[in-house]
Amino acid sequence: MGEGLKAEIEKLTRCAEGRGAAAAPIRASEVVVADWVRFKCRYGCKGYGKHLSCPPYAPTPDETRRMLAGYETGLLLRFDGDPAHPDLGPGDIPDDFHAFFRDLIVWVNGTVHALEKVAFFDGYYKAFGFGAYPCIFCETCIPEETEGPVDAAAKRFCRHA
Repeated sequence: MGEGLKAEIEKLTRCAEGRGAAAAPIRASEVVVADWVRFKCRYGCKGYGKHLSCPPYAPTPDETRRMLAGYETGLLLRFDGDPAHPDLGPGDIPDDFHAFFRDLIVWVNGTVHALEKVAFFDGYYKAFGFGAYPCIFCETCIPEETEGPVDAAAKRFCRHA
């Protein structure tokens, strides 16, 4: 890792820590993209197909692997807890967890976006952040308004983008 990239990683780490997340550099080749995750979404989430940021609209594992192959270094973030529910236990999670976890989703995705933006404006134009959880910025996502699957290109029509 060159000195410039090392300094940028340190800057991004401080930025992440300032937003309450821990950060650690990782070689892009060490990022595991597992096929089972998409199945967990497809068969384990009642929101499957309802958010443009989630499967089946999100990139496939193969697309993600090919994309990561164009990178050497990444920054892995860790978020502990939920700012709105500090004493949360597994039995406390309601069926409609999207609204319940709104603050957590905004924290995670807002932090990832902020770091990506800093890196981009510092000249790292390939900077790209993978957030987590479904997008919750629109009351109703485009796929929820249709009778079946929509083209992934519909993302460009997202009202909050």
